[in-house]
Amino acid sequence: MLSAAGLALAMGGFSSCSEDPEFDSTETLTAAEGDFGWKNDIWDQNDINGQFTIEDYGFSHTVTDFTAEGYGLIVKGFTPSKIADNSQHDVLYEFPYASMSGGGVKGPGSSYLVAYWDTEETEETLFANRSCRIVELEGERFQPQSAMVCVNSYLYYDLLNGNDFMTDGFADTDWVTLTAHGVHEDGTVGETTFYLVNTGKSFVTSWTKFDLTALGTCVGVYFTMDSSFKNEYGLVVPTYFCIDNIVVKD
Repeated sequence: MLSAAGLALAMGGFSSCSEDPEFDSTETLTAAEGDFGWKNDIWDQNDINGQFTIEDYGFSHTVTDFTAEGYGLIVKGFTPSKIADNSQHDVLYEFPYASMSGGGVKGPGSSYLVAYWDTEETEETLFANRSCRIVELEGERFQPQSAMVCVNSYLYYDLLNGNDFMTDGFADTDWVTLTAHGVHEDGTVGETTFYLVNTGKSFVTSWTKFDLTALGTCVGVYFTMDSSFKNEYGLVVPTYFCIDNIVVKD
């Protein structure tokens, strides 16, 4: 759990939103509202480290250069995409950035966000170091309402075809979850979980509503993933997910 002191150190002070009981501002955050250029249907600044902005909210985007180790650039956090091709292929720069829906909520060719969660995070990881985090840029409190989520193509085909670490294959009892964590002003953290892949090999391949109201009033939100596919080192599946139409209320 994130302590109040740790939160203050990570994020600084937060001002409160309007106390007017009639004040009700609901926003839907989508990649279409961001000021993004495109290259091969992926954000053309995907190789630049630093968060990006949609409306008044900041989305984490961390780039680490592992070229010397033979891995190239590793991008953690959120990436805007509008890739419509959800087939399996070997073009590594675009394969992780496709949704199995074939586009965003508005259909093929529409933009959405793909996120990559860092499996090295622990319960002690500070909010500022969370790979998939969202903040209100002025430090205002907000109430997450919902988001539309979908299985990522890399995860889908990895589970469908298996990998070197999944020695027993994909059984009917296996699962993959996405958990949203809401950081409160007092340092407590609420959470709610959604099954991206449920038992019985049920994949969420079309955009589906993830109810976030249980998170309450937050100063930040971050996402983590979990799965029945683990070995002694942790998860052995690609920790990518797709998200669109994030509804928040001030």
